[in-house]
Amino acid sequence: MESLILATAGCALALVIAQPALHLLTVMAQDQIPRLADVRLNRDVLLFSFLMSMATMLIAALLPVWRSVTVSPAAVLKSEQASSSESRKSRQLRDALIVGEVALTLTLCVASVLLARQMIAQSRQDLGFVPDNLLILDTHAVAAEPAIDFESSPASLATLRSTLDTIAKVPGVKSVAADSGVPMGSGTADVGYAVRGRMEFKPGQPLPDADIQPITPTYFQTMGIPLLHGRMLTEQDNENSAMVLVVSRELA
Repeated sequence: MESLILATAGCALALVIAQPALHLLTVMAQDQIPRLADVRLNRDVLLFSFLMSMATMLIAALLPVWRSVTVSPAAVLKSEQASSSESRKSRQLRDALIVGEVALTLTLCVASVLLARQMIAQSRQDLGFVPDNLLILDTHAVAAEPAIDFESSPASLATLRSTLDTIAKVPGVKSVAADSGVPMGSGTADVGYAVRGRMEFKPGQPLPDADIQPITPTYFQTMGIPLLHGRMLTEQDNENSAMVLVVSRELA
């Protein structure tokens, strides 16, 4: 009965915590887990939780029940009369279990504190751009529309410019731009590079990599990325002009 009460209470508490935890997970990982919006706490979840709680209760109560059935009460009374205190081996086993439980709990607490400190530190880290009020639209996810390719035909580039002009007219939009791969996202290409006069280039020699992102001229203003030296890109930097490049401080 004690195991049944504990298992039922644990199952009920878990279900109470599950709903806000699921909502938090949906908000935090909505772009990383496919079909996360379809996850719900339904009858199958409740039934599975109840069966797991009952299985835990049976496992926890099986040993005491088995001992009560197999051990004679008279033998237990005689053993207790012969030794009113618990045996040395039993005491050592109990102490070892307590030490192990405290050690594992301490380890878990320390790891949790370190993880929380790391998450807090990363949340305050300068990302190099301003993520506030920034909305990203993946053109590959637009139904019945082909993905926009920066390096495709002039017709596709014209479609891209028309799309950006349409979005810029939406009320509340301050700036709009396009690129082939957002920071810390997938889809960014990279290339090996060598600095003329500073690095010796040989065929087959491993080279350092640099990420490449073709962008529209207003990308830096939209992302809130500051300019350190040189100039920003302009509308005159297009497919018909000389190739220009803006590099990061680390690459420079």
